[in-house]
Amino acid sequence: MGLGAGGVGRRAATVLALVVCGLALGVPAAFAGTYTWTGADSIPGWSSSDNWSPTDPSGTGNTLNFPALSGSCDTCTDTEMNLADLGVDFLNFTGSSYVIGTDGSNSLGLGSPGISATGSAAAVIATPLDLDGNQTWTITDSDLDVDGGFSNNSQGLSLNASLGSNGVIEFGASSDVGPVDITGASSADAGSSSIENGLVALDAGDDLNGSDGNPVAVSDVSLYAAQTGVSAASIGPLTATGAELLIGEPEAPTGGLDVDGGVTLDSGTELVMFEAGSGTTANIDFTQLSATGTVDLGGAQLLLAPVGGATACAALTVGQADQIVTTTGSVTGQFGNAANGAILAYPCSATTEEQFQINYLPSSVTATYEGTVPIPTPPPPTQATPTAPTATTSAPTVTSTTGATASASVNPNGLATTVEFQYGLTTAYGQTTAAQTIAAGTSPQTVTAPLTGLLPNSTYHLRVVAKNALGTSYGSDQTFKTPSDPPPPPPVLGKAVNVEPVSGTVLIKLPHGASLEDFQPSGLFALFAGPLVKGRGFTPLTEARQIPVGSQIDARQGTLAMITASTAKHKTYSGDFGGGLFGVLTQTRKQKGLTNLGLLEGSFPGAPSYANRCVATGKASIAAGAKHLSKSVVDLLKASAHGQFATKGKYGAATVRGTSFTIEDRCDGTFTTVQRGVVAVRDFATRRTITLHAGRSFLARR
Repeated sequence: MGLGAGGVGRRAATVLALVVCGLALGVPAAFAGTYTWTGADSIPGWSSSDNWSPTDPSGTGNTLNFPALSGSCDTCTDTEMNLADLGVDFLNFTGSSYVIGTDGSNSLGLGSPGISATGSAAAVIATPLDLDGNQTWTITDSDLDVDGGFSNNSQGLSLNASLGSNGVIEFGASSDVGPVDITGASSADAGSSSIENGLVALDAGDDLNGSDGNPVAVSDVSLYAAQTGVSAASIGPLTATGAELLIGEPEAPTGGLDVDGGVTLDSGTELVMFEAGSGTTANIDFTQLSATGTVDLGGAQLLLAPVGGATACAALTVGQADQIVTTTGSVTGQFGNAANGAILAYPCSATTEEQFQINYLPSSVTATYEGTVPIPTPPPPTQATPTAPTATTSAPTVTSTTGATASASVNPNGLATTVEFQYGLTTAYGQTTAAQTIAAGTSPQTVTAPLTGLLPNSTYHLRVVAKNALGTSYGSDQTFKTPSDPPPPPPVLGKAVNVEPVSGTVLIKLPHGASLEDFQPSGLFALFAGPLVKGRGFTPLTEARQIPVGSQIDARQGTLAMITASTAKHKTYSGDFGGGLFGVLTQTRKQKGLTNLGLLEGSFPGAPSYANRCVATGKASIAAGAKHLSKSVVDLLKASAHGQFATKGKYGAATVRGTSFTIEDRCDGTFTTVQRGVVAVRDFATRRTITLHAGRSFLARR
């Protein structure tokens, strides 16, 4: 895979982030001198001052910049390091493809931080590097080939590295330093995807701590050891974590990796090796990992591939046992995807796969060729027997004070299925969305539907109903609450009053032709047809509303608060009313804002009336005298008010100013009881007005 002067540019479009650092990290605050390569001289030597700006470097502690040079100038970037005793702390490549050649007699002293290559730069450093300090190398979107290796006095220095974005760094011969630790920039890319972080390349005969015994650790990167030839690449004691060890290559499987010491793998690591031919020569007929210490396989994944990948089957001999792993020490652990005696199969054509049996011996791992077999045809998918659908109600999304979106997951279980949502103020629901049809299938599908005309400030119940030819399924009940509208504007004398629920259930019906939008801009008077509605056109009162004079109120199961306007500026009247059916009849300025409420009789089919409550008395009872009439209550109203309110029954009316009282329409007349304050009762039959104090009552007879 050697990069070489011409091979560096093959990866100019990749992105590599490589940081190599030693025991003492950090960039010096300043360097002795900064020199920039111009390549202006036709002679490539570093000793020519024409090739540098401002002049040629000398001494130690320098920064050398190698920028991107415009135009076509191969000789400009093909340089020769021919300066003696030159010391550099920072080699900075920012573009173009450079070759740092050697004159055969000089090495380059390299201190900290070391090397940086960015901007699609590529550099082949053929001059040996004489490390003078621990390194921090940064390689971004660039390639680096340390072809000249390191001088012997560099072995005491450690290298820590971070690779990223498919970059490449290649170590040449005699690359012996101290401990090496190379880590991928992204831990998310491990094993077979670690190449996304970067690639560390060793060609046949290349050496990274292969003779000095210093360890090499690679994490989340790809370590590539392959090239034509019998000679294997060599490396120091190796630890691989979440890495890919690629020994050989599909096009030329020859090659191997010799480890001067032990090998430690983990379950996140993948070991890729190749089988080539029927011979038994390691690194020629098959690739081999060879070590001199303990090899701990650690549950790593083994990929044993034929030459040509999935397009060509190797000419192997059945029963041929190749030692793919061998050591002078011992083998511990196993591959995570191959127990002892397991068969691993790899496609070598569209219809054929090669099989290998993996066996673990005390000091080796063998792969025995078992021959080729047809790739098994997967069985056709099992057709599930259709059943009734399954349905799950999801939490709805509230979209406004009067709207929401229902959602559910429905599996039709093999048959076309209709889906609808039921919703309402109780688990009796009462309202249903339009039916939807989903096609036959066996996978859950998401179904949604809009819910409109909801009441503000109300808790709703919702469930999905799914039905096919084999049955009906009901989703679980979900509850949600709509938000409140903004508060209503102040009441308008003679036109509108403000009401708000206090307790229980209160229903409201507007006069014919009226709309809440005429009185409360934010309001929407929705026709509710649920089970709580007792009369046509009535809807529950769930929040503070402004309603027009002439509205009807069903407070038989609850109480509401009412606020009315007065003739005085910024002054209002208020009261709590409940227990019966009544209407807001009139309110006039002439009566100083007096609000006239009236008990309702027979306001809708089934509503209380004299006809259905007092029928037992009949004409005979009436003729016999009022004292024989029933006391059955037709309608009533309980009131606690402050201000100008009058309540009219069928046979009498009560006018109050800060009073608590009850007025009842009974079969025998209109009966008024005062709990607090004073009430003026008008008897329609006698045309008298009676003043009642707390604790007193009066019957205006029919």
